[in-house]
Amino acid sequence: GGSLHFCWIGRIVDFKYFILKRLLDDLTILADNSSIEFKVTIVGDGSHLPQLKVHCNKIDNYNVNFLAHLEESLLDDLLVNDVDILFAMGTSALEGAKYGVPTILLDIAYSDVPATYIYRWLYNRDGSTLGDTLRSFNNEGCSYQSLKLLMDEFLDEEEVVSQRTYAYFEKNHSMEKISARLLDALGESRCLWGDLRSNGLLSRGLIYP
Repeated sequence: GGSLHFCWIGRIVDFKYFILKRLLDDLTILADNSSIEFKVTIVGDGSHLPQLKVHCNKIDNYNVNFLAHLEESLLDDLLVNDVDILFAMGTSALEGAKYGVPTILLDIAYSDVPATYIYRWLYNRDGSTLGDTLRSFNNEGCSYQSLKLLMDEFLDEEEVVSQRTYAYFEKNHSMEKISARLLDALGESRCLWGDLRSNGLLSRGLIYP
């Protein structure tokens, strides 16, 4: 029994549509074989939203709720108080991770994502990526099984997954850490203003009048 609330945050455009479609298909398989009630909230708008809604019309074993846009305070409230697992790519993944919301980082794909895709927690990435571009696929995985493993991990150790997500955010993406890294890099750089000017890096681009 019980229920799980999944959420997607992000624009629904070509390079995000296909991985989102894979996710919804995998959730359909899992919902068919689970006593847990699924709920999915999709926060975002974009060119491929109509296509996604058509795809969702075929889903009859869980509810999909579409929200075009949420003010930051309302989004924060949704994530902290209602969402169990967040799916996102890019900086959208950090919207939940900064609060310790268990976050699965999805990858960029410009075509149908096969059923061998492997889902991974944000904190199992290398720290520098907010989503890779999928050009080749692992042929040995099973997407819905990999998603079930993460779902079971959440159900067994929600607090642990939350803590790891928050720790990963703090280590790799918090403003303090990024600022410190930037200052370290600037300190090690031998680049001078004159170098930038002599290499034409300060000139206006062609699109400027």
